[in-house]
Amino acid sequence: MGQPFKPVFLAEDSDTVIGHLDPEIFYKLAEHATRQDDWFVSDVARILTTPTRIVWVGASADPEPGTQPPANLRQLSHALPQTPVPDRASGPYLINHDRRVYLLDDSTTEDEAHPLAALTVEGGEGYLEDEHGLIGSWARQRISVADTAPTGYTEIQFRAWFV
Repeated sequence: MGQPFKPVFLAEDSDTVIGHLDPEIFYKLAEHATRQDDWFVSDVARILTTPTRIVWVGASADPEPGTQPPANLRQLSHALPQTPVPDRASGPYLINHDRRVYLLDDSTTEDEAHPLAALTVEGGEGYLEDEHGLIGSWARQRISVADTAPTGYTEIQFRAWFV
């Protein structure tokens, strides 16, 4: 069956939800985060013009500490309006400013998961895999998308696929 997922944006200095983007009818990760049709991921990338804390959270993710009733980030985001998508092109470089690494998003393989969703996913255990164990390792970190590689950062390779 699968659980619904969506990207949630967090405050710079806390896990307070400041925005989200809803994939509308394509809630399952495999429906909106593939290489075959990544229009939704492209919308999210256009939002990430500056380093922004992001997590691609599933409905089954753990609840946030101290929430009453218990709620995860996906549930907490429902009270906010959707984050507007700017009318601009996004670049091919996916950058993690907390780890000081980046990758060139140049894959054309249709059966792969998009790296932005795969690296920032939370609550998606069992849906994705990669050879280096990086699935979800960028969740809640400062991510941006740019036209050029950042100076002084290390390039990494990453490929993920749906299980």
